[in-house]
Amino acid sequence: MPTFYTILTDVGQAKLANAVALGQTINITELALGDGGGALPTPETDRTALVNEVRRAPINSSIVDPENPSWIVVEQVLPPEVGGWTIREIGIFDADGDLVGYGNYPETYKPVLSEGSSRTQTVRFVMEVSETAAVTLKVDPSVVLATRNYADNIVSEHASRTEGVHGIPPGESAIHTGSRPTTNIDTVNTTGFYICGSSTLGTAPPDGIIGTLLHIERGSSNQSTQIFDTLRSSGQDQALYTRTRDNSGAWTAWAAFSIGGGTAGGDTGVFDFLAAGDGTADANSIPGDPPHWLEVSNNPGDGAAGNQLFRMNSYGDVAYGNNIHSCRYYGDETTPTAIQNGAFLMSWGFRGFDGTALGSSSGAFQCKATEDFAPGAHGTKFQFEVTPNGSTARSKIVEITDSGVGIGVDVEPTWNDNYRVLEIGSKGTAVRSHKSQAEIALHSNAYYDPVGFKYGLSGTAGLIQMDINSDTFFKSAPSGAAGAAVTFKTNMVIKQDGDVLVGTESAQSSHVVQRTVASDVGNKVLTIGNGTAASVFYAVSSGGANTANASLRINKDGTTGRSINAAGTVNASGADYAEYMRKSPSCGEVAKGDVVGINASGELTDRFSEAVSFAIKSTDPSYVGGDIWGSELALGISEPIQPVLESDDLISARESAESQAMADLNATRESIFQQSLDDDATAVELQVALDTYNQAIADALAAFNSSMDIRAAQHGTDMAQYEFDLTNYREALEAERKHWDRVAFSGRVPVNYAGAVSGDYLVPVDDGVGGITVQALKSPDFEQYMRAVGKVVNVEDDGRPTVVVKVV
Repeated sequence: MPTFYTILTDVGQAKLANAVALGQTINITELALGDGGGALPTPETDRTALVNEVRRAPINSSIVDPENPSWIVVEQVLPPEVGGWTIREIGIFDADGDLVGYGNYPETYKPVLSEGSSRTQTVRFVMEVSETAAVTLKVDPSVVLATRNYADNIVSEHASRTEGVHGIPPGESAIHTGSRPTTNIDTVNTTGFYICGSSTLGTAPPDGIIGTLLHIERGSSNQSTQIFDTLRSSGQDQALYTRTRDNSGAWTAWAAFSIGGGTAGGDTGVFDFLAAGDGTADANSIPGDPPHWLEVSNNPGDGAAGNQLFRMNSYGDVAYGNNIHSCRYYGDETTPTAIQNGAFLMSWGFRGFDGTALGSSSGAFQCKATEDFAPGAHGTKFQFEVTPNGSTARSKIVEITDSGVGIGVDVEPTWNDNYRVLEIGSKGTAVRSHKSQAEIALHSNAYYDPVGFKYGLSGTAGLIQMDINSDTFFKSAPSGAAGAAVTFKTNMVIKQDGDVLVGTESAQSSHVVQRTVASDVGNKVLTIGNGTAASVFYAVSSGGANTANASLRINKDGTTGRSINAAGTVNASGADYAEYMRKSPSCGEVAKGDVVGINASGELTDRFSEAVSFAIKSTDPSYVGGDIWGSELALGISEPIQPVLESDDLISARESAESQAMADLNATRESIFQQSLDDDATAVELQVALDTYNQAIADALAAFNSSMDIRAAQHGTDMAQYEFDLTNYREALEAERKHWDRVAFSGRVPVNYAGAVSGDYLVPVDDGVGGITVQALKSPDFEQYMRAVGKVVNVEDDGRPTVVVKVV
């Protein structure tokens, strides 16, 4: 085996085999040199790095050896300033950074100029592979050097391809600098660069233009480009013209890139881009068009087919790919100074020709300074301006500041800095959101400054406020003067649990409509309907209603004792009128439709011998009287009230702390600016003030969350007690209910008896075991008639007789 040789590493062999199998390639990009750590190394396939690498750089050239097709020759040129070490090892790396080839190298010292001697040296790496097509060697022309032999080969190859073409003498470069070629330049179809004077054969640029033509030919497919550079002379602007030829052989019209400074067209700008065929540098100079620096124009109709007038492309994952910066200074280029409040950092105007002149901008987009610029103080805002129909006066329609967005109105500058707003149409009409909290509010004629709410204009004000961990408030305020403090009154609250409170903020466990008026004197609380035909709810104070479950519970007027005044009928689906009566202790379960007795104490009994009169238990009452057994007074206990988690006072406290923090920050800023500190000191002071503000905001939020956590824990305890008390109350209510039954005193009631027909009287009798039943009689005697509980009017489908109730 030779002393010096190269091998493919294990990694290189695997990658080559994979590339051959999949029809892919290995990209060789770099060649590295090393000193072997002071000794000549032996190449080994498991190596992944040089013993001691001293230099790595892109390869300069690569070829497949013409005498040995399986050899790849990689070269790197070492310039004079590189060296100071002995070369003993060499390696090549692919685009993944992996060592794919390694070899030892005859010991060669590479000196540098500082040692008194230096030279340019070429290092070659020869590698044998089975498939040279599977290896791609990447050469970066921006960083590599070429050997003399490589350059000579390239020049010789190029000369052999262009020899004798269009007047270029044999052996000379393909770049021709004569006044004209020997044949029509427009018909060139051999790859190369061709330069000639303005007397070119073929289709020249517009008549009278003097300059030089560059023809770039891409091959026999006729895909060509021509660039014509004019010479500045009397009456002629300096410009570049360009056109292209496609594979059909057709040339496009000349397009001009004009550099102003001549007299043609009046010199409207330093640069004019013109996609026009007449070659005039100032093709669209029109009345009202002021001097400008850059113009991009297109021919009429060019845009109709979707042509783009201007485009920027960027690739890769760089965050700022397409950057356009508008930089503004006061002073001059030599001595720039800080810009001041009101300065335009950028103004983008939109103008249109009206048939006579190009007027001032009819629309504009601008970025404007909102304070004098200083280190740590770079406040800006954006604004959009438009012109209404039938006018030429432009007005601001949208303003975007740090406080928020104004549409049709400037953003009120005194809005509390803890909020951002969207003002629409007029001062104080806005959508407001908190900068750090999940809060939003809708304002009508009321803005919120560091002190509190103020009227935007003279008139009434309104507010809808929503906040996380809080309720939604609907508020209004009476008419007030512009700038005066607003005192809102809460009209409605939508609680977190979904309850709706109208006219109150007090915590409830249900929807509430409340009006603060005197009770029991006919004051209206709620009117439903219109005019005199409306239904009205009045303020009353007296209770006493049964607390058993029902669809509706109505209290009464403490003066009149009335609950409902009805101008018409009160309709119900039931068929009898009943009253609650207490059962005697010995009375058992009584079914609906059973005949029951009433003892001497006025209590219900199921024993015939105890009864002094008789009745029927109601089956389907339309109205029930005597319903006092379930009242709090009768039960001796009160129905528990569900606790509600309150947060309004905590929100007010947090907002107050935030407002104070903002006021302190603004005061500190003003004090710093008045001290005229140097830039560094100002920046430090401002940062301290901002840190203090941020800490105060964080403290306010922490205090709010801490208090809410405590209240939430207590609310959980209160809810547990409420559920316990409610269970006890309902058990007491059910226990009392079992002592009472509803007895029919009028109307129609089906009776639990079989065998009667219409017209019969049902007379109570002993059932033979001491209980109560009835017998049906057509013609009862007087005593039987007096004891009868009713007369049968019809028989139900199940055979039960329905009677018109008669209480005896």
